[in-house]
Amino acid sequence: MKYAPAKIKGKLGAFTSLITSADMFRDQLKSIGVDISKMPLGDICQDTVDSGMRAILELEQEFKKKSPSRVVIERLSSKFYTYIPHNFGMKAPPLLTKDSIAAKKDMLNIIGDVGAAVQSQKKKPKAKNAKKAETVPAAIDTAYESLGCTLTQVAESTDEFKMVVAFTDNTQGHRKCTVADVFRVEDCANAAAFAKETESIDNRKLLWHGTNVAVVAAILKSGLRIMPHSGGRVGSGVYLASENGKSAGYCTAQGHDGVMFLVEAALGTQRLINQDGQVGWNEKDPVSAHGADSCLAVGRTEPDPAKDSTVDFDGHQVVFPQGKVVANPALQGSTSFSQSEYLIYNENRVRIRYVIKMRFDTGGGHWH
Repeated sequence: MKYAPAKIKGKLGAFTSLITSADMFRDQLKSIGVDISKMPLGDICQDTVDSGMRAILELEQEFKKKSPSRVVIERLSSKFYTYIPHNFGMKAPPLLTKDSIAAKKDMLNIIGDVGAAVQSQKKKPKAKNAKKAETVPAAIDTAYESLGCTLTQVAESTDEFKMVVAFTDNTQGHRKCTVADVFRVEDCANAAAFAKETESIDNRKLLWHGTNVAVVAAILKSGLRIMPHSGGRVGSGVYLASENGKSAGYCTAQGHDGVMFLVEAALGTQRLINQDGQVGWNEKDPVSAHGADSCLAVGRTEPDPAKDSTVDFDGHQVVFPQGKVVANPALQGSTSFSQSEYLIYNENRVRIRYVIKMRFDTGGGHWH
C-alpha cells in the first residue's frame, strides 16, 4: 500500500503535527505523573478513566466527613493508582489528599482527551479500490482529518492577524507569549448548534481560553466542553478571560510551543460577581434564577473598553478587545478577582473562532 503525497503542508502541517504527535502526548502524560510504560497511548480507554474518576469521587465524599477514615483513604488511593498508574520511582505511592482531588480530576480529563485523540487518528480512511493497491492518505493528512474541522491560516499581513497580535500583546501577564501562527476555525464541531442557540443574543465578545497542548486536538473535534465533575471559583462552566495573561497561566506547552483559543462567547445578560462564595464550586446554573445568561467575575483590570473594536461573524457584531489593560471602569467597590473571568454554562453559547500557536518565553507550564 502506497501513501499519497501530503496535502497538509507548511505551517498548517507543522501545527497539526504539534497537536497530534504521539511524542507530545507521551511527554505531556509523563509531565503529569502518568507511567506511560504501564499505560501506553493505544491502551487508554474511557472505561479506565471513568473507573479512576469513580475512585476520586468516592474519596471526595470521604474527605467531606467530619472524621475521614484512613483505611478508606488508603483503599481508594490504591484503587486510583491501579487504574491510573503513576511513576514514583522507588518511592511508595503517597496517599491522596483533599487538596489533590481537583488536580486528579483534571489529570483524568487530560488522559481521556489524549485517549480520544489517539483513537480518532486510528480511524484511517480505507484506500480506494484496495484490491488494486491504490494509495492511502499521508499520515499528516489523516491526523488533520481527525480534528474534524477546517483550519485556515490567517496571513500575517492582514488586519485580522494584526488584531489578534494586538489583543495578545496589550493584555500580557507574567507569562509572556508571542503569536507564531493564527488559524481561523471555519466549521467547529458545534457551529450549527451555536448559531441556533444564540440567534437572539447580541452581547458577544472574543475571549481567551488556555489549556494543555495535549487536549487541543480533542477540543477542536468536540468543541469546548463542561466536564461532568468540573468546578471552580465561579461554578462549573466554560472559563474565558479578556486578558491573555489570565489564560496563558493555564497553558501547558510542548517545549516553548503552546496553543490558545479565541472564542466567541454569547454573553447575553451578565450576572456580576465580585466575591468568592457567591457561586458554589460545582454549581452548574448560577444564572437562570437571576435572569442572566452568563457570569462576569469582575476583575480589578480589563482591556480598555474605549479601544474595543467589533468584527462581524455570521451577521453578528462581536467585540474584539484591542486596548491595553487599565483599571476596570465597571468595578464598583472591591473584588476578589484580579482579572475578569467570563463564565458560560451552556456549551452551545461558545464557539471557537481562532486557534493560535503561541511561543512562550517559559517552557512547559502549569496544568489544571
